[in-house]
Amino acid sequence: MTIKAAVVGATGYAGAELVRLLACHPNVEITGLSSTSFAGQTIDEIYPSFKKCALPVLTDMDTAIAGAD
Repeated sequence: MTIKAAVVGATGYAGAELVRLLACHPNVEITGLSSTSFAGQTIDEIYPSFKKCALPVLTDMDTAIAGAD
């Protein structure tokens, strides 16, 4: 079973660590990432270590959590 997850505040320290952990988890699909400051950008523009990950574009919180479980 795959859990659809969203991370609110994905570009902060704790949020980025959570994205890193969830991106490697075999039973999690990240469906949304939110950031007030960087909405419209990709997380790998802020943190280059995410270049190899297929992650959604950063959006506002309501949009990010819409597709999550």
